[in-house]
Amino acid sequence: MKTILATLLALLSLPATVVHAAPVLVDYTISGSANDWTYDFTVRNAIGGGNQIYFFAVDVTGGTNTTLTGVPTGWDNAYWDTPWTSAPSGLSYGQVWFTASNQIASGSGLSGFTVHDQSAAPATTVAWTADAEYGLDLNEDGHFGIAANPGFDGTATPAAVPEPGTWAFMLVGLGVIGFALRRRPHAVARAIMPD
Repeated sequence: MKTILATLLALLSLPATVVHAAPVLVDYTISGSANDWTYDFTVRNAIGGGNQIYFFAVDVTGGTNTTLTGVPTGWDNAYWDTPWTSAPSGLSYGQVWFTASNQIASGSGLSGFTVHDQSAAPATTVAWTADAEYGLDLNEDGHFGIAANPGFDGTATPAAVPEPGTWAFMLVGLGVIGFALRRRPHAVARAIMPD
């Protein structure tokens, strides 16, 4: 008991570090096979204030015949001319989504932004850009544009999905723990009440 208490006190005395989350988080899942990949992008708004994301675009660099195939409800893929070029990064984005009615509110996320790619191998990173509005003025690093209409650029990576072997190893571990816990009360009962 003293060891546990000493460990807890040591952990509490460590200096606290503040971790700042990225204001816009983007990842994607990959499905399909060679020459027939589908990327489903999820956009999460962590900007804060009342900022709502109304514009999102991706550039599948190196993709072959990439086409926009999915549009979330309330979003439009024909509003902006494509390709759209981001002034700060100079990247040209071939898949663009816009909404006037279903913005991504601060603290929430939206998926369903899908792109089809006919490359032999799936993309391991995808450049993206997003714009927000209706919020408080932002005067922090990490955005471009005017403070009341911040824009963000970044690189998305595929969402981590555990391999089947990882799931099996975890289930075996839980089974061993359950077995050990199940046997433990019997050992205590035998020690208390010998035959």
